[in-house]
Amino acid sequence: MKNILSVFIILVFFSGGVAWAQPANDDCTSATPLTVGAFCSFSTYTNTAATASGIANPGCANYLGGDVWFTVTVPASGHLIFDTQTGAGTITDVGMAIYSGNCGALTLIECDDDDSDNGTYMAKIDRIGLTPGSTVYIRVWEYGNNSFGNFDICVYEPAGTGPCASAVAISCGVDQTFTSSGVGFWNSGICGTGTPGEEKVYAFTPATTGAYILNISNTGGGDWMSYAYQEGSCSSTGWNCITRTDAIGNYGPISMTAGLTYYIMVDNENASAGNQHIFRLRCLETPGTYLHPTDGIQGTYNGACMVNTCTGTYVDDGNAGNYSNNVNSIYRTFCPDAPGKCMTATINSFNLESSAGCANDALIIRDGPTQGSAFLWGACGNWAASLPLTITSTNSSGCLTFAFYSNSITNNTGWNISLNCVDCGTTPTNNDCITAIPICGATNLNSASPGPGITSTCGGCNLSENFSNWYYFEITQSGKLALDLKPEDFFEDYDFALYKADDCASLGDPVRCSYAMSPRYCGVSSDNASYYINNVSFNTINNASTAYTNYYANYTTSTVTTVNKGSSYNLNVTFVGNNAEVTAWFDWDKSLTFDAGEYYTIGGTASNTTVTRSITIPATARAGKTAFRVYLNRGGPISTPCSSVANGEIEDYAIFIDDGTHCSNNVKDADEEGVDCGGVDCVPCTQNYWPTNTGMSSVASDFSEDVSGDSWVNWYSVNAGERYYLMTNNWSPGANGFDLVWQFSEGGAMDCDITLPVELLSFDAVCDNGMVDISWEVASETNNDYFVILKSYNGIAFASVDTIDGRGTVNGYKKYNTSYIEETQGTVYYKLKQVDFDGAFAYSEMITSSCGDDSRTFNVAPNPVKEGEAWHVAGLVPNDNLKVFDLYGREFEKDNLEKGVYMVVVNGKPVAKLIVY
Repeated sequence: MKNILSVFIILVFFSGGVAWAQPANDDCTSATPLTVGAFCSFSTYTNTAATASGIANPGCANYLGGDVWFTVTVPASGHLIFDTQTGAGTITDVGMAIYSGNCGALTLIECDDDDSDNGTYMAKIDRIGLTPGSTVYIRVWEYGNNSFGNFDICVYEPAGTGPCASAVAISCGVDQTFTSSGVGFWNSGICGTGTPGEEKVYAFTPATTGAYILNISNTGGGDWMSYAYQEGSCSSTGWNCITRTDAIGNYGPISMTAGLTYYIMVDNENASAGNQHIFRLRCLETPGTYLHPTDGIQGTYNGACMVNTCTGTYVDDGNAGNYSNNVNSIYRTFCPDAPGKCMTATINSFNLESSAGCANDALIIRDGPTQGSAFLWGACGNWAASLPLTITSTNSSGCLTFAFYSNSITNNTGWNISLNCVDCGTTPTNNDCITAIPICGATNLNSASPGPGITSTCGGCNLSENFSNWYYFEITQSGKLALDLKPEDFFEDYDFALYKADDCASLGDPVRCSYAMSPRYCGVSSDNASYYINNVSFNTINNASTAYTNYYANYTTSTVTTVNKGSSYNLNVTFVGNNAEVTAWFDWDKSLTFDAGEYYTIGGTASNTTVTRSITIPATARAGKTAFRVYLNRGGPISTPCSSVANGEIEDYAIFIDDGTHCSNNVKDADEEGVDCGGVDCVPCTQNYWPTNTGMSSVASDFSEDVSGDSWVNWYSVNAGERYYLMTNNWSPGANGFDLVWQFSEGGAMDCDITLPVELLSFDAVCDNGMVDISWEVASETNNDYFVILKSYNGIAFASVDTIDGRGTVNGYKKYNTSYIEETQGTVYYKLKQVDFDGAFAYSEMITSSCGDDSRTFNVAPNPVKEGEAWHVAGLVPNDNLKVFDLYGREFEKDNLEKGVYMVVVNGKPVAKLIVY
């Protein structure tokens, strides 16, 4: 093929066209030798006009041809680092693989996509244990083979193993002090910005599996440092950023497995000497005894991962001693560990500093899983005469949240609370990983959730599930994955975490995660309770209120009225206080900012009065949900919507603008991509038009973000056959849902209905005395590696029956067949899974076959069932065939099932979905 291409190039040249010659190292047999250096010294090469070498797909970085080759001789240490960068070239995304052997018989050693520190999508391999004196072949290609130009590559032997050679073994709960002495060995930029300096590596082997918190107690007065970790091995690549910070606080959490060694790297973000941090890994709590945290994680008020339990003792941080001073409304949440249960908190002892209105110290119990859940109980002082007292959750989640604040004056003995559960009738939904819903393609999802479920996921930026939902999907073609999560309610706050895992037991930390607060209007405050808004009415809104702690109230998620374009409505504001003025702003263009043309003076000056102004909805106002702000200020009208005032109060409300078209009817119409967006004459569903969106995009630079992020993280490279779990998290129960728009590029896909790259003429399954004969006919095949025949007893979970080799690319008829013994009676479902040479795959339509039928009914009890508890199927008779499958079609023994969702099948007929918790 390459000789033919050369002739073509010559012909084009003589006809006056422009063409490129293939690179000299286009083939493995003409690989360019590289010299091993003592450090990285880049050389520039090109992939322009490179062709496919015909060697098997290395399995990463979306290889589609266009590779170039290099060789290197392994030094005595057996340790080499292979690195790439864009440099002065144009290639920004490459894959790299290294091989042993020779060009006629290569063995893949490692394949890499995005591990280099020299660009988000450049490749780097750090490999030890190579055979000294042997030749390593290096294969480099551009991701997706759709961009051509120059790139840089180097190979070097590190002096030892850098900071890994002197890793310090540490224990949890013990302070570690790192004082930088200057420049670094790796100059890693794993946490993004900054000028990297010296690195120090610590090794930690946990005795207990769980989510560990990194606590930084001293930063030397504001020295910037990055913290990162990796599991199982220590090298210059593969680090996961924990944080880059110059502030004390708690960071993480990091999901760790007992017995595995984790390496923690501290990287001075400055090459100067003397910068210092003091940090520790917090030890996990002893199950059954739970202390109240004194500071939040990642700059939030949440001080601990959510705990699922129906037994335990909850105490203040002093336990047997007194609680700490200066705790700033830090909270933690407990939820039931079984379906149909609600938490109870029995207060056995309670003694906090007493003050008027509990202004100094107080414990508050909320009915639900968030800091904004409804108030249940709160107190200060000594309650010895009124105890014991039991508080019970009535929230759909069954959860209780405890928030505590204290001042700097007095600290008493605190509290002792027994945690238990009672029956309350809540039912499990898809708010746990084990009950995740399978999805495909762009999907409009209902996010209404009763709570965080009966298991808690805590890792990466995901500090705690609130009102969560879980989904899983499988990648059908390699490429880049991005997503756009648009709330149907403009003001709802969603977070998400994307996990790459085959099952819920192996989730680990998310590969992409956003815990950012939803974009919102500018914050305001006041400081005088003598001046406040007493009532606001606008169309159907009629809201009475009093002064709030910071004299600002946000009603956008709870109070809304529908108005029509062109119509007029009176805005009536009653206030308390004299010499005051009322102003208002209406966000007509839904930009989350109040502009100059959206400002209205309402009136004032008199004491304790009501002022009124007629507001006409402009014809240019953007349809859908938006907000207006009411401002009370003593002394004159406020002309800027973000000013805090000394005497007054501010309140925000929501309105829904109806323009009389399908673009503002709160329905996802047939032509719309989302609810009231993406349709004919409707605005797009993009971030520019929905600033409260969150998701993954090609322009975002970070992989994970905390509450202070911008709601967007970088897209992700995916490969055919990989499985992912997506957890969406909302702060509010019964939310209105969101549009989940998947954005694939460079070939990526998760389409359930991809057309088979074979011309399928027929597909049949026939049962004869228990023997099922499966056959299919094709007229042609394209890039076809093999077929997998799949069977299912419920049409959802499929397992493999047989694998049959394909014929590659051929234009010709062939009939395939296979057979097997089916032991169960009833209907069995079948699909063909066709797999390409590059790993991409697709499915046929589903067919059925029956080896007999059974009209009996069966009852599975108890269901749900606790892990390790016995369960049975009522209605079985001798010789019935009972089987248990998970959602992936894998068969399990009936006894000792792990937590998850299973399908119970009797004689080939699905009889019940079994939940094990």
